[in-house]
Amino acid sequence: MKETQTPVFMNPLTDYSFKKLFSEKELLIAFLNDVTPWETIVDIKYQPSEQLGASKEDRRAIFDLYCITGNDEYYIIEMQIGKQMYFKDRALFYTAFPIRKQAPRKKNWNYQLKGVYLVAVLNFILFKDEGDEDFVIEEAYLMRKRTKARFSDKLNYLFVELPKFNKTPAELKTNTDRWLYCFRNMGRLNTIPEEFKDSVFEHLFDLARLEILKPAEMEAYNKSVLEYSVLQDVADCARSEGREEGREKGFEEKGIEVAKRSLLKGYSIDEIAELTDLTPEQIKDIALTIQPTGHILN
Repeated sequence: MKETQTPVFMNPLTDYSFKKLFSEKELLIAFLNDVTPWETIVDIKYQPSEQLGASKEDRRAIFDLYCITGNDEYYIIEMQIGKQMYFKDRALFYTAFPIRKQAPRKKNWNYQLKGVYLVAVLNFILFKDEGDEDFVIEEAYLMRKRTKARFSDKLNYLFVELPKFNKTPAELKTNTDRWLYCFRNMGRLNTIPEEFKDSVFEHLFDLARLEILKPAEMEAYNKSVLEYSVLQDVADCARSEGREEGREKGFEEKGIEVAKRSLLKGYSIDEIAELTDLTPEQIKDIALTIQPTGHILN
């Protein structure tokens, strides 16, 4: 399978590409049905991605994709490029919004909830316990400790750790494998592989072709690619040991750029510090340069 120096398809891990591709209802339904073990989805209705708290002072959440199924169940779909120190907590926080939204504005209510599902596609490793390296997809639920039985089926989490997926085209056996391969490799391919010659995946590749983007769309995509590249560079630098003195300045400059973008997207100071190696004081100073009268996240 050939790769090209001149991209033909979008990198689906960029913020722009992920939202553009999976704002296509057919693709999102196929992806969720193939990758998750839950009830088959027949239809979805997209919801506003920005969720507000009960008051102006409450913390808001901005989901990548948010939808309600034909059975009135809530799905949050997140794609995270850079490692986040408190991503498990973020997942819990995000699922609180559709739970709270279900409470009617009246006195009498029996508290019966519709299911809430969070699907997180991660370009970093979240679970690092012994044996975790063999599992790309991890499910999490509320369980009873003594019996190990489900306490409730209303909160459901699924995490896809892409760095753990290393299958070759010849090893792809399921549509789940094909989706994960696309996430990791689509941006480097110049043709649709034979293993993806069916209607859903051909539609995915056709929609991802860079040549069909209008100038404004290409500009937005390129900005998204830059953000992705910076995050990857920072992560690579953070993992490396014994950085050369000449790389320190470049590392810090990239960290500042990531910090600015992350602050605008609502990341906390602790999360940005973990990602960039900048100190909390440096990040607060950066925040003042982009939102001098705004609220700095703690």
